[in-house]
Amino acid sequence: MAGRLADERILRILASAGTGVTRYDVSETGINKPTRRVAQAIEPLLRAAAGDKVEISVSFADPLRSPTIRFAHQGKGFEPVYLDFDNESTGTQRLLALLVSAFRALDTGSVLVVDELDASLHTQACELILALFHPATLSIFAPRAASFCSTASSLQSKW
Repeated sequence: MAGRLADERILRILASAGTGVTRYDVSETGINKPTRRVAQAIEPLLRAAAGDKVEISVSFADPLRSPTIRFAHQGKGFEPVYLDFDNESTGTQRLLALLVSAFRALDTGSVLVVDELDASLHTQACELILALFHPATLSIFAPRAASFCSTASSLQSKW
């Protein structure tokens, strides 16, 4: 998902939806030394327990890295305050996941089917996603989205 976040379209919609997100930061993090030591200490124990029946291999790419995503919110004095993805609201997390899928569908011409689009999302956020697929903004060959909503407010949307 980190690579897809570079898309400025996602940031614009996150801001339009009132999430408070103003920018993001993606950094690479490696496994810390204590975790690496524990994994390396467990390997001989696993080999001894498994014997010749199972091949055991604990390896680390040097360094093993994974992306960490943080989102900036405006703090006092307009200074950005960064929050880890896990500290964002459920609605912001869901909106981000839906936007990544929506833009993937738009960019590749594929279909996007979302069950209960409105789950954990404000009506305005649902409308922003639906607007991405509105026929007035797309060519006749563009992808379409199907959404199954369970609330009346989503059904009353102009999109």
